[in-house]
Amino acid sequence: MAKVIFIQDILYEYFGVMYMSAYLKKHGHQCDVLIEYADKNWITKLIEHNPDVVAFSVLTGSFKWAVSKAAQIKKVMSKPIFFGGVHVFLNPDKTMKHQVIDAICTGEGEIPLKEVCDAIDRNESFDHIHGFWFRTPDGSIKKNPQAKLMDNLNLIEFADRSIYWKYKAIRNRTTLPLLGSRGCPYTCTYCFIPAAKKIFEGQGKFIRERSADNIIEEIRQCSELAPQKKLIHFVDDHFGNNRILYLKVFQSLSKINGGRLKWGGAIRVERFNKEEYVRELSKTNHALLGIAVECGDEDYRREVLKRGVKNEEIIQAAALARKYGMRFVTLNMVGLPGESFEQALKTLELNLLIKPEYANCYIYQPYPGTELQKYALEH
Repeated sequence: MAKVIFIQDILYEYFGVMYMSAYLKKHGHQCDVLIEYADKNWITKLIEHNPDVVAFSVLTGSFKWAVSKAAQIKKVMSKPIFFGGVHVFLNPDKTMKHQVIDAICTGEGEIPLKEVCDAIDRNESFDHIHGFWFRTPDGSIKKNPQAKLMDNLNLIEFADRSIYWKYKAIRNRTTLPLLGSRGCPYTCTYCFIPAAKKIFEGQGKFIRERSADNIIEEIRQCSELAPQKKLIHFVDDHFGNNRILYLKVFQSLSKINGGRLKWGGAIRVERFNKEEYVRELSKTNHALLGIAVECGDEDYRREVLKRGVKNEEIIQAAALARKYGMRFVTLNMVGLPGESFEQALKTLELNLLIKPEYANCYIYQPYPGTELQKYALEH
């Protein structure tokens, strides 16, 4: 059996890593993760593990860190180093300019990585496998075609949380992150989704959802293994888009862990603003909703951020949440490309009007490969 070790910087469960680990183990391979923050002697442990592949799943914020660690690994062991994740598949050519990287995954990694491990077991070359670009011995890049997207999410093993729960700091947290779907129907320019839709065009259905029963079963199993979990935090890119599905999930929480489990997540205003729906949501074990304001200037939000929601809809969502006793916070950005001081004040004023429990505010970052980053460069 082949062995893959993921290296990462922070104490957080990465769903891509957990799903790849579950898929590899299902097919007879080994997978684990080492977190630098918790494993100060991680490189010694890596050498002891002696993996067949060393992997990094990275976002933009951790990319430079990952490249530096890859260079450190190259000095002590001659194992192939693979990179994957959103930053990588949005910027493949720039990623492969770093000589310490031997291969990159250009999409979902479960099947491609499993095929690499199968080839390793057979002592065969794996540079032909779809879903990967490989650096060849002569230094050129072999760009294989995209791999198909995973079709039926109900057929995939549940995320392998054991590789993270070995860390006490993660296991003892009372929040359980959960992913019920992949993909998103919206096209917000600050998000990776518009670019991902183009990249994966023709590779299968982009938006896929697990069934309510499948999600509920994972929650039940996780609750049995970690009864200290109190909050299910949904991290879907389009959480709540399927009202019927998620309402069924929320209603089922009262039957798990003695009814002590609550739920939360950032929900789209467009999918929230229906009073009958909010009334039913309020009867479930809700904890905290996230409502995205992003920018208080309605024209800028529509024309530049490509979010068609109107201020009056945001105000309505806040009023409905308050009417039915549902606590909410807002998500806001400042420092947007071309944003004036007056436009930033509109964001503040809208928050003052709707009075969230807390107004989260982030300074915009032009993540490479996103539509808004291109807009920022052009302007």
